[in-house]
Amino acid sequence: MRGYKPGPAHPQYKHGLKGTSIYNIWINMRRRCNDVNNKQYPWYGGRGIKVCDRWQNDVAAFNHDMGPRPSKAHGVERKNNNLGYSPSNCVWATSKEQANNRRSSRLITHNGKTQCVLDWARALGLDPTNLARRLARMPIEDALVSTHYSKHKHLTLQARTMTVPQWAATLGVKENTLWGRIIRGWSDEAVLTTPVVRKPRSLMVGSRKWKIAMKRNTPLPEHEKREEDR
Repeated sequence: MRGYKPGPAHPQYKHGLKGTSIYNIWINMRRRCNDVNNKQYPWYGGRGIKVCDRWQNDVAAFNHDMGPRPSKAHGVERKNNNLGYSPSNCVWATSKEQANNRRSSRLITHNGKTQCVLDWARALGLDPTNLARRLARMPIEDALVSTHYSKHKHLTLQARTMTVPQWAATLGVKENTLWGRIIRGWSDEAVLTTPVVRKPRSLMVGSRKWKIAMKRNTPLPEHEKREEDR
């Protein structure tokens, strides 16, 4: 009969999930791990990531273990990126949360010890996201400290050595300005002697603020005037 769908009591009834978002997530999870022709296989099945026996051929078990999907923005996230898909290693997570987890799973070696960012953060009492940001911006030895990194970095100029906060206070500049130069690889002398250039704020000709200024007959600064007005 056209349009007929077997109910739960019918021998052909399996799980009733086909066509749902849960079913599609389950299918794609298995393809990443099992299908060598899948474009994501090298990062999953190709490096040993597998679907557990309980979930491999049973979408109903996958649905039962994972529970309801919180929203359309949530996908399956592995707590440990080096382990496979299983009830103990998987949760629902947004794309942002998954990105944070990938950064937190990066392996870092320091003083002969190797562990992931998440474990380093726990050992040092730091927030994993903040630690991942530090590692992206600065040397490992400066990032892996339990207190604010700027308190531990010293700069020397003309036989005078002080910390970044001390130099910032002495020179009257922001710590972030000095750190931005340090991260770019500048020498101590360049970090401490290069003047801070503050660009004047300008109004774009034709913009709303520019039109308001012209309507009020407010004199424009010299650098904001058009060539024909000079």
